[in-house]
This record gives sequence, structure tokens and C-alpha cells, in this order.
Amino acid sequence: MKGHLLLLLRLLPLLGLSGAAATAASQKLITDEVLAKDFMKELDARFSHECNLEMTARWDYITDVTDPDKEDAANAAAVRYLGFKGEAAVNSSLFGYDDFQDDDLYRRFRFLAKKGPGALSQEDLEEYKLLQAGMETIYSTATICDFHDDTQCDLTLEPDIEMVLATSVDWEELRHAWVEWRENTGKLMREDFIRFVELSNKAATLDDFDNTGSYWLNGYTVTQREADKYTGGQSLDQQQFRAMAEEAWQKVSEGLYKKLHAYVRMRLSEVYPGKIDSTGPIPAHILGNMWAQDWSNIARHVMPFPEMPSFDVTESMVANGWDIQRMFDSAEDFFRSVGLFAMTPTFWDKSVLNQTAWGRTIVCHASAEDFCLGSEGEDYRIKMCTEVNMVDLVTVHHEMGHIEYFMAYKNQPHVFRDSANPGFHEAIGDLIALSVSTPKHLEDVLGLTPTKKRLQHDSSSSSEKEVSDEEKRDLNFLMKMALEKIAFLPFGYLIDKYRWGVFDGSITSDNLNDAWWQLREGLQGVAPPDGARGEEFFDPGAKYHVPANVPYIRYFVSFIVQFQFHQRLCQAAGHTGPLHTCDIYSNLEAGNILRAALERGFSEPWPAVLQELGGSSEMDPQAIIAYFDPLIQFLDQELANAGQCVGWGGDCGVREDADTTTSEAPPPETTSSTVAPPPETTSSTDAPPPETTSSTDAPPPETTSSTDAPPPETTSSTDAPPPETTSSTDAPPPETTSSTDAPPPETTSSTDAPPPPETTSSSPSSSSISTQSPVSSTDGSTSTAEAATTVDPNDEESARLALQMMNDEMIELVRNATFIDWEYYTDVTDENEAASNEAALFVSQRYKELHAEVIEYFNYEGFKDEQLKRQFELQQTLGTAKLSDEDFADLTAIVSGMTNTFTSLVCPYDKQDCKEDEAYNSDALENVMAVSRSYEALKYYWEEWREVSGKPIKENFTKYITLQNEAAELNGFEDAGIMWLEPYTIVAENYTHEHFKEDIEVLWNQTQGLYEKLHAYVLYKLKGHYEEIPEDADVIPAHLVGNMWGQSWENIYDIVKPFNATIPTLDDILEDNIGREEEMFEIAEEFFTSINLFEMTEDFWNNSLFREPEAPQKAICHASAWDFYDTVNPQEEGRFRIKMCTNKNQEDFVVIHHEMGHTQYQMAYSEPVDERPLVFRDGANPGFHEAIGDTIALSVTTPAHLLIIADRLTNGTYGMTTSAPTETSSSGPEGSSSTSAPTETGPPTTSAPTAPPSARQQESARVEESSSSDSSSTTADSTPSSSSEASESSTTVAETTTEMPYSEEDINFLMKTALAKVAFLPYAYILDQWRWEAFANNNEDLEYNRLWWEKRLNIQGLAPPSPRFPSTDFDVGSKYHVPTSVPYIRYFVAHILQFQFHTRLCDIADYEGDIYNCDIYNSTAAGDELKALLQKGASQPWKQQLAEFLGTKEGNMDASALLAYFQPLDDFLTDFLEKHEITPGWRKDQVDEYMHDERVEISPTVPIVVGIVLAVMVVIVIVAYFVGRSRQKKKAKKNSSPAQVPGENIELGQSRTEL
Repeated sequence: MKGHLLLLLRLLPLLGLSGAAATAASQKLITDEVLAKDFMKELDARFSHECNLEMTARWDYITDVTDPDKEDAANAAAVRYLGFKGEAAVNSSLFGYDDFQDDDLYRRFRFLAKKGPGALSQEDLEEYKLLQAGMETIYSTATICDFHDDTQCDLTLEPDIEMVLATSVDWEELRHAWVEWRENTGKLMREDFIRFVELSNKAATLDDFDNTGSYWLNGYTVTQREADKYTGGQSLDQQQFRAMAEEAWQKVSEGLYKKLHAYVRMRLSEVYPGKIDSTGPIPAHILGNMWAQDWSNIARHVMPFPEMPSFDVTESMVANGWDIQRMFDSAEDFFRSVGLFAMTPTFWDKSVLNQTAWGRTIVCHASAEDFCLGSEGEDYRIKMCTEVNMVDLVTVHHEMGHIEYFMAYKNQPHVFRDSANPGFHEAIGDLIALSVSTPKHLEDVLGLTPTKKRLQHDSSSSSEKEVSDEEKRDLNFLMKMALEKIAFLPFGYLIDKYRWGVFDGSITSDNLNDAWWQLREGLQGVAPPDGARGEEFFDPGAKYHVPANVPYIRYFVSFIVQFQFHQRLCQAAGHTGPLHTCDIYSNLEAGNILRAALERGFSEPWPAVLQELGGSSEMDPQAIIAYFDPLIQFLDQELANAGQCVGWGGDCGVREDADTTTSEAPPPETTSSTVAPPPETTSSTDAPPPETTSSTDAPPPETTSSTDAPPPETTSSTDAPPPETTSSTDAPPPETTSSTDAPPPETTSSTDAPPPPETTSSSPSSSSISTQSPVSSTDGSTSTAEAATTVDPNDEESARLALQMMNDEMIELVRNATFIDWEYYTDVTDENEAASNEAALFVSQRYKELHAEVIEYFNYEGFKDEQLKRQFELQQTLGTAKLSDEDFADLTAIVSGMTNTFTSLVCPYDKQDCKEDEAYNSDALENVMAVSRSYEALKYYWEEWREVSGKPIKENFTKYITLQNEAAELNGFEDAGIMWLEPYTIVAENYTHEHFKEDIEVLWNQTQGLYEKLHAYVLYKLKGHYEEIPEDADVIPAHLVGNMWGQSWENIYDIVKPFNATIPTLDDILEDNIGREEEMFEIAEEFFTSINLFEMTEDFWNNSLFREPEAPQKAICHASAWDFYDTVNPQEEGRFRIKMCTNKNQEDFVVIHHEMGHTQYQMAYSEPVDERPLVFRDGANPGFHEAIGDTIALSVTTPAHLLIIADRLTNGTYGMTTSAPTETSSSGPEGSSSTSAPTETGPPTTSAPTAPPSARQQESARVEESSSSDSSSTTADSTPSSSSEASESSTTVAETTTEMPYSEEDINFLMKTALAKVAFLPYAYILDQWRWEAFANNNEDLEYNRLWWEKRLNIQGLAPPSPRFPSTDFDVGSKYHVPTSVPYIRYFVAHILQFQFHTRLCDIADYEGDIYNCDIYNSTAAGDELKALLQKGASQPWKQQLAEFLGTKEGNMDASALLAYFQPLDDFLTDFLEKHEITPGWRKDQVDEYMHDERVEISPTVPIVVGIVLAVMVVIVIVAYFVGRSRQKKKAKKNSSPAQVPGENIELGQSRTEL
């Protein structure tokens, strides 16, 4: 076997197979697992060897930097190792490892197969290396002139410039150093950086990543397979990781950072009087550090009690005779005391710990080095210019922590000899430092006492409380730690946040510097000393890690998790005091936990290791808050006493001037108030990184196995679909209406996109906060809190006042949020998406606070004012907002991840190995399903869509259920299904969710008979068209009904229509006669004004989106209506809009009326604008909003109304295209259509679309449910099938129905409408039935697919085209509303209500005739009645409103109106089925016939072919590639699995680059 392996390894380079070529060759992946293990075994040995060579050359150079030969050798070794890693990645990528049974083997290949820069061509790789080396050279050789002597221009960063920034208090000297450093570094590399990004992204895309940012984040991801084994099924993709980091930063920012910032700003104002804005950012040059990332050097200015002894034990070390050896001995003693390892003989022999004793110039920045020998070696070293002082004492422990990590995982394979994620290595070193730095350890263990010198001035604390000396000491200690660690967080986060934006293109070359300062000011609250910086500068390049291309998020991760580790180990050690006083020295129990985690290395996903070592599988800053709790309390008191604003800019009610450091405030970075976390504030947590190491990708020596000391920069001696809204209403395809989880009126009025997680129609949406719109002040929130906590909870007037204040604040928040969401949905960028998602959390958090202060406080049940009581009742349920911030963010990330699958692509049936730009998105697939008549092609598309959309989200869905149920329990419900039904319950009438479910069942039973007749008729017709359907089949194959989900069947009208008679269509007339899309909206407006409803406002016409924007701007095209909650302007001047990428066809013409119906509803219930509570600005129940749009569509789609439109557009010529001369229909009863009319076009083409829809259309897949209601006549009709069977069927129908009192046109019209509306009913009935059961089951039975198909077969009579797996497949997830968490029963409700509404309005309009021909156009009486209903919004219970509108005693939903509407069709179907002796219905309980056995048979092992045969096979595969005979089959899909999104590659060496 080894012979085969060596031959393979040697053949690849000889054939020049690397980079793109290797990718192509991988079409024939090697799947032999035995061969893979042998390959990996040999590769592991080679890795150790090559890594050791590189490390040895690197060590020789960094410990003797004056020798140019050693520098050349180190560079050459780095280039060689980089080449080897690229070759190893290419070779690894030739294996089809996804199906390997060995999980460890799979994980090794998963990370080794990533090529990084090695994916580039040789020419590009050389340019890449030169660019990086050039940028690093600019940085490393930069000097500036001395401020006091402009002839001395040789000041280097270390130590000269850093010393100035650390010690000077001369404003101008500090400004000079700050400005000149950027002039001589970043500015000079700007153009090189732009080109470098292009090449870096090119390498990433060749490696199957979206961009370099995705490549960097790969190491933080957890695939579903890994999750199943290690993390309880919880996978982690890049977006979820970023959301986790963002959530962590938001908590720290609001809980501590902004307070620290405000306190430091206040104290520095005393040092620099008149120069610092008390409500603005802090000038970046006065914080003691070149990058303002570590504020330790200004500790002397801000210590709470400067008269107390310093924490520096340097003097005590000197006095007690400490030397460098003793410092390292004490560190080793610490680790041995907790059961870890002693240093090896090689460590003591070869480490360089004292530059003076070494006698050569070394790179002084401390680093720990692993020489890659694995289980066979003991070569670990530290390089450090150690001095006897406290800073270096802590650093020694930090560096030795890295060595302990190296030694712990030495027995792992090479790829696993690394930390669990890139931030863990740094965290381990810092973890130990947290114990070592405590006064207890310094004094009790090391015998060192702090300096006794006392400063002359008094305490800077303004607290009147008596503070003991011990408390003062602790507060000084915590301040010192905060200046180092908390101050670092935003900087540590924003460096990579910035670069992610550069890599993904959201930050362009035109705003590189502006975007940088938007983040610096928005997240960090710092600004340039001289105001805005121009684009000629490139200030990010003044930080080492940018030119060196070193990822930085690891430091943020480190600073978060080190406190989690510390808290967990302190608990294990039995520590009972404040967390900041804990020292785990000598505790073996804590050491055992630490050792077990370290030994795993990178062999398991990091959340599993974090769970063991940190007590949670997610980054959680709770431990940071606990650690610094005494300081937080001190800061709160000091800032309150001084009347200081916490935060800056918008936090303090200050608008950003155009002249500030940023040209425009960063999205949500600056809008947060002190009440809730600011959107977009991520944070990092690692100490300042050493400016001396470099990325492992580049040649320079400092790249592999070293772990840099904490920060070198320490010169001092201290070191989210929109909730669907009420305001929104979906276009016929309800792809995104709102969910019902959270309280008040869902925020954005749009219903387009997946709500991040759900928000009920009676809750404030989780939308975002506009950075340019006013945000509620903290005064308002304080007043609200006082109103609720200082008065009698039974006082009705106090409750009214508190609720009014709460409403005022939420209206403002939701309004601002809606504007930001509008920006995102009409201009889809990463920044806009981030703003929307982050604001979802912001609004949720603020609403949760107000809910506790008001809704939960007052005893409203006894109030006399019914409207006041109703406001409380509607907001009683907090929904998913009740979750903890951590769980809420997790749920948001899960829903977002599942939603991403809906952007998946499928190759055409006739080109299944297509390129991505040839593949079909969901829109295109719907078109194909609508027009194709190929049994096999339809089956292919049906199966493939479920493979790429539903199946990948299964595991995330189980976590989603858990979190939804947790939210339900917190709200007092048994499960989430019951919580979802809360909007339908009526407390006053004791109408519960059980009553509602019973009513729904009754409605289904009422309509079931009609549906079963329609089902039997359609099945009969399909059998005549598809010979593949067995004659005895009693269920319909789900892929043959013209719709991907089988929910609407109108697209097969051409197959099943009863007669050859034509019915109207406007398609050609609209295409030929409409110029601007707005004209279609003007026609719709005229319908509403004809019935005395509202004209659209000026804002509507000026700002609505009527067509898809021009590239590069992208919009989410799914039609939706938006309410911007205007409480200033009167209704006729209010802000209401529609977003729709309009096509000039009948379908979209009807959708426009549907959407404008939503807008009419929004306008009606907005009055009176200044008094209507937010919670009342919604439909009476979630089904009402949809029903209103559908009701209008029933009039618009009548043949008579279509004739009116045709007449208007063609000046009376009826210029509709027909497939045959227009025929006069047979006479019918009064009211039926019997005149010449615009007629249907010819049969639909059976070929697939020639080109897929735009990328934006891919992101907003159009569905047909509501559309099923709106577009009942929207699809152009077709002539009957040309097959003899179809012709015969049509003839038979005509003969058997000649005595029926309805025209053929009427029956055809009703058939087409029923295919849209009646066929939809069972699907709308079972989708939420399935979810209710899934919630109730709570993941106890994971055979979700079996449950789904049991319902579809039993209730809908549809079967899958091929057997499905009961658990592995997840077909229900292929429906948009499942991954996006949108409740669906509203559409069933809407389909019942619309016929009740339609019938009532036709009665009011005095219509006489068949109800299906009724058009309320021009009936002001009907319009006035409808307006009265709409104006009530949610102010009354829905049953009361329904009763008043229908004029009945009880407001019950009833299917009688629907059945009356379709009575002629029912009669026709009954007659037809009797004549053909067809019995409606089908066998129940067939599900097992359509399920695969989940067990997998393992075939016998195939004998392994001898070496020469394998070699020949490999050569054949490669040669086949070069002659073009092989074809790479690759499923073109985008983000098909949220659990497996590309991210950062784990470096193969062991280099530790510091902050």
C-alpha cells in the first residue's frame, strides 16, 4: 500500500498537477479509506520533518538577527514549507473524505485539504509573496523624526515611538508621533494592499471559499458531522460564529466598556483641559498606545485611588534577589503544582531567556516555539529578552502556558497539534496570568509585596461611601486589568471585522480609510487627533497584523474565553470569593480539567473543548462581567455622581457632524443607547499583538511554531425578516410574513424576508435602529421604569401613562428600525444586513426591559378601560424576546443559517454538471416546475431541491425547536406551537388555542369533500397525460402538479381544464401597453379610490421600489407592503411603501392589487396617527391582513374586470393575443361571463427557462400560497394537450355536462381558481399541524420526514415521486416558511376569510348574479364597509370584528361562502366523477410504502488492487482530465448547508502571533 502512496505523491508534481488542475482532477476522488489512512500516516511524518526544518532555520535567525545568511536561510525555509503545505493540500484534496467512516480521518482531511495561497498559480504566488514581503518591509523599516529635533529621523516603533506614547503628556508631541507613524507606514502600502487583497481573494476562491475572510474563519466552523459526534448536533457556520462574537461584544460594551471609556475620558479631561469633548470619542493619540488598543500606560492618570500602593512588585523582586532563572522556575512551579508538565532538558538547554548572556542580537518579542517533533520529541523553547520586573514575570508564565499546550497535545497527529481554535493558545497563557497577577499569589506564593510608595494627591474617587484599603486595592487592581483587557476588546474585534468587509467587497478601495474610522469611532469610541482622515491614507496599515496578513479575531476570542476558563477552574478549585481574587495554584482538580482540554489539541471542535474547560459551548462574556463586577459598580457610581454620559455621539444625544472623523456614522455602531447594546459592536479580547511575527502563509521567518508573548505593545509597567409584520404583508406568495412569537407590532413592516426569529403580530419587531434617525433617550426609558416601579400596580391611570410612554418609545425604535430594514431589503449589502440583524437584538432587548417595567408590573385584569386592558393583553406574551440575549442571538443565527439554504442552486436536468451561473435558483425552479411536462425532469428537480434545501437544515432545526420551546416555556406555554397560536386567542371570550384548532379542523372538514373531488379529477387527467402513473394509483405524484411544494396546482391547468373554451388573460396587453411599471400601480390605486379607499401618498410614489434596481445594487424582490409607523404626518401624507420587482404580466398585476390592499389596511389603522398604539397597528389576526389582499384579488381576476382593464389599456380595441379567434361563449345564467373577452395565450412551453433569474431573485424565492389566492387567473391559460387521451377527455366532459346551467368559460374559470385556492387548503392546513406536533414532540422522535409524508399522504393525497428516508431527509424544510420560522396557518385562515369578505362586500354592493363573477369595483358602499373594518386594526378581538362586518351574532369562520363560490364546479366534478365511475378519496396510512429503511447496508470490502494498477488508474484519471474526457460533476449550490460554510484555515505550523 505504501508503494501506491509514494507513487501517487510523486506522480502529482511530475504531472504539474497543482492548484486549479488538482481541483479538476478531483472529479474522480479517491474514496479508499485504507489508502487514505496510509497517505495520512506518511503525510504526518513528512509534516513533522518539514515543519522541523522550517522551525530550526527560523530559530537560528530570530536568535541572531544580524547574520544575513541566517535570514536568507530562514526565508528559504519558510518558502519551502509554504510550498510543501500547498502540495499537501492539493494531494489531500484528491480524496473524497466526506464519506469516510473514521471521524478523525475525516477531520484531518477537512483541514489539510485547504490550500490557502498555495492554490495560486506560480506567477500569482510569487507576486503575492512579494507584495506581502514589501508591506512588511515598509512596516518594519519605518522611522519618524523626533518632535523636538527634526534632524534626528531614526526613531523606530520599538522602543522609541512607543516610549513617547507611553510617557509623554505633550498633546502636540503625541499627535506628531501618531500622525508621522501612519504617514510612513500605512500610506505607503495602500496600493500594494489593494492588489494583495485581489490575489488573496483569488486564492480563497480557488480553494472553494467565498473570499479570504471566509478562509480565515474556517477554523471556527463545526460541520454537521462533527457536531453530531462532539457537540450534541449543534453545528456552527461562519455567520453563527460572527453572530456569537458580536453578541459577546455587545454585552461587554454595554456592561463595561462604555463605562470604562466614559470614566477614562472624564479623567483625561483633567490632564488635557479643554481638548476633549465630554460626549464624544477620545482622541486616539492620548491613550498611551499607538493603536489605542491597550490603555495600561495611562493608568497613572485614571487609577481610582492613586494614593494606594502600586501593584508593581518589581522593587520587591529586586530586593529579594530574583533573577531570570528564578522567574522561569516560579512559572514551572506553578504548572507542576496543578499537575501539568515540567520543562524538558532541551527547553533549559536551548531556550534563549537572556539576551545579554546569549551575546547575540535577537528578536526580543517573547515567543514560545514548538519544533514539531510530536510524540518523539521534547524540543520546546522560549525566546525572550527577559528583565527582572513584574511585566516580564507575568509574560514568562504566559509563554510557558504555550509550552504546556505544546507538550499536552504532542501525541496528536500533526494537524491536531494546535489549539482548539486559534484563540485558545493565547487564552491559556492569559488564563495562568489571571492567577499569577492576583495580590494573593504575588504575596502568599511568591513572597512579593507591592511598592509601598504613596502618591501625594488624594483619591480621585468622588464616592461618599467609605471604602476600605482592601477595597481600594481591589478596585485599583481591576482598573489596571480593565485598561489592559477591556480596552483592547473593540480593537481586537474591529480589525478583522474591517478586513472581512474589505475581502467581501462591502468596503471598497474608494473608502478604505473612511470605513476604518467608521469602525474605530463606532465600536471603540476613538477619533483621529486632527479630525477626518482622507483616502490618501491607509491607517489600518499602521498596525502590524494588516501588512503581515495575520488574522486577528483570535485575540478577541482569547480575551473572552480566558475568563470563562478562569471561572470554570476556580469553581473546580472550590474558590468562593470574588472571581478576581481567585488563584488556582496547587489545585490538582483544576489542573486535571485543564490538562484534559489541552491534550485534545485541535482533534475536536472548539465548542466541545470550551464546554469542558469553560462550562459552555459558546463564547460568553458573563465571566468577564463577574470578574469586573466591583469595578462596574464603582464606575456606575462615579459616572452618576459626575453626571457623565456613558458612550459617545448618538449615545449622548449628539448628532454626528459632517466634519467629524467619519463621513457617515457607521451603521449600527453608533446608534445604541446606554439602555441596549449598540448594534454592530463586536469586540476582541486579546492583548496587543506583537509586532514581530508574521503569518504562516508568507515567507518571512516569523511564521510557524512560535507563540508570541502577550502584547508587545506594553511599554508600561502596568499592564435580526424582519419580523413580519403587522405592517407587512406578503405578496401572494407569502414567503415571509411574520411569525407570531414576539410581542408588539412587528417591526418592519415588511414581510419579505425571514424574520430574525419570529415576532408576533402583536409585538415590536426585531428590526434595526437607524443610525441617522433619532433613538430613544435614556431619560425616556428611565421615566418609564419609574412610572412602573414607584406607583400602585393596580392604579389604572398610572398604567395608562406608563403604557403611553412605552408606546412612544417603541414607536420610535420600530420606526427607525423599519428604515434600516428598508435599506437592507432594497440594497442588500453585508453592512445593511448586519445593521438589520444587530438591531433585531437591540429592539428585542429594549422591549424586554419595557415589558418587565410595564406589562409585567401592572395588574391590568381589573382595569375598567377595555382598550387599555386589550393593549396589555396583546403584549402579555413576550415571544422569543423572552430568551436570554445569548439564546436569542443563537436562535437568530440558526434561523439565518437555515434561511441561507433557500439561496441554493440546482443544475438543469439536461446539464447536471453545470457551472454556477447556469444553475437554477428557487425562482427559476418554480418556472421549470410550472412549464415542464417531462416526468423524469420534474422528478429530478423535485428531488434535487430537497437535497440542497431541506436536508442540510435538519440538525439545526432540532436546535431551533429546543430554543423555540424554551421561549414558549418562559412565556408560560407548554410548547412553541401553542405560543404561535396566541394571536388567535381571545381572553375575554375564553377562546383558547384549543378552540381555534377545533375551528380549523371543522373548516377543513367542510372543504374536504370539494378538495377530494378536485383531487380525483386531477389524478384522472394526469393519468391520461403521464403513462408513468400506475393505473391503480390513488394518490398524485407530488412533482406533477406544477408547483415545487404541491400547494397550488394552477400551472397544470392546460392539462386538466374541462373545456376548450378560453378565459381572459392580460399578459400580452400589459407587455404591449405598459411603459413604466408605476402605471400598473396607478391602475390598482384607481380600483381602491373607486370604492372610496385611500390614494397613495407622495412618499409612496417617490420612495417605493417598483422594479429591480440596476446592478450592482441588489434588492430582495419578494413583494411586500411596508408601514413606517409615521406618527407625525397625517395619513394622507404618511409613509407607506411597496417593494416589488414588477414584471409586466397578469400575475404581478394581481399581486400589485394584493399588496396595495395591505397598504390600504396599514393606512386605515394608522389613524389617528398620534394616538393609535403600536400594538393596534396590525390586522385583527394574522390571517386578516392576507385575506384583505386576497379579497380584492377575487374582484380583480373576474373576467368582467379584466375586460375593463383591457379596454382601458387598448382604448376599447381588446387587443389581447389569442391562440385562436375569440369565441363567444355559450349562454349562461345572469351574471356569468358570456361575451367576447381577452383570451388566453397558447400552451406553455415545455422547455426550461433559457437563463436563470438574477442573483437577487435567487435570494427572494417567490412562493405561491397567498399568491395562490391572488393569482388564481394569473397564469396564462393553455390549449389542451395535443395527446389523444386529453382530447378525448375534453370531448367526454363536454358531452356529460351539456345540461349544466353554467357556461364552459365559467367552469374553466372556476377550475383554474380552484387549482389555486382549493388545492392550497390541505397544504396550508398540514404545514403548521406538522410543526405543532414537532414542537410538542420536542425532538424525542426525529423521524420528522415520516411524520410529514404521513400528513401529506393522509390529508393531501400527494406522494413523493421516489421513496424518502424518514429521518435523514427533511423535505418539509424545502418550504421557505420552515427555515425562516414563519407560521403558516394564517394562510389557511386567509383562504377561508377572503370568501366570507367577498360575499359580504358583494351583498353590500347589491350585486346580483353568480358570486364568482362579482366585482366590487366602483361600489363606494362596499368600500365604506371595508374601510370601517380596516380602521379597527387590532383594537378589537378578531371574532368581534368579524361578527360586526358580516352582520352575524357570532364572528365565526365558515367555509360556506367558499363552497357557494365553487358550487358550479362542485356540480361539474360530481357529474364528471359519476360518469367515469371514479370514487373520490384514497387509501390512508400508505406512508410506509414511501419510506426507505434508514439502515444502511455495507457492501463487502473490495480487494485492493496492487500498486501498479492503482498507479495506472491515477494516470488515466489525470490524462483524461488533460484531454478533456472527464467531466466534473458538481452540484451548483450556494450556501446549501449553514453548518458547512467555508471559513478560516487552521495553520499547520505552531506559530503564535500576538496581538
